[in-house]
Amino acid sequence: MKKKRIARIIKILFILILILAQLASLILIGYSIFLYKGVETFYRAFGILILLYLFFFFSYLLLRSIRNKKASSFIIPVILSLLVTAGSVVGYYYLNKVYKTIDNYSETENMYYSSLVTYDKTLNNEKDLDKKTIGIVNDDNDIEGCVLPLEVINELGLDKNNTIKKYDSTMELLYALKNKKIDAAFFSRNYVDMFSTMEDFETIKEDTKVLYEAKKKYESKEEDIKGSSASLDKPFSMLL
Repeated sequence: MKKKRIARIIKILFILILILAQLASLILIGYSIFLYKGVETFYRAFGILILLYLFFFFSYLLLRSIRNKKASSFIIPVILSLLVTAGSVVGYYYLNKVYKTIDNYSETENMYYSSLVTYDKTLNNEKDLDKKTIGIVNDDNDIEGCVLPLEVINELGLDKNNTIKKYDSTMELLYALKNKKIDAAFFSRNYVDMFSTMEDFETIKEDTKVLYEAKKKYESKEEDIKGSSASLDKPFSMLL
């Protein structure tokens, strides 16, 4: 009689622990669903309601099995509850992972790189530039070709003993550097990949030297964010 009572207490404790574990896992996945603000509220609310229904339904089956002496009335709800708990934990992990991936694409800041390039192999770094002509792109929207270079020029004082010449396009700047009209020019760090496939610039990697490289984070413009990233504040579609 005493053994049966102990077994019953163990059974009750196991059921209570399983119910709490199921509740915790459903709260986690419910929180993950709540994070997806881009999904319509109706669908998110519907998903959370289904999770609540599953919790109360399996909790009822588990609690009812305490009085029922049949093994099937206990084993089946336990297995189903374990499956729901495990599925909820796995669902939370992947939903959270996808959310972080999407959130990274919604960053308002990006890292930009600009390189000071020259064809003159006698120059070793930016300090060798004295009474030289440095070219940049005349476009305030071009961060790597204009905005960041201007900051570098000001920071290093390159405009004190050198002439800063502006060009209307990157191609004009490139040909000016190639034809020795200027001594150095600012380009994006991946300038080799950009120009090496062009005629007359196949060997640009071997022919040029990077005198200085700068990097800085800039806040992306609103139109850039809208055009290149997913928004978590507006509805979106995603194929899993």
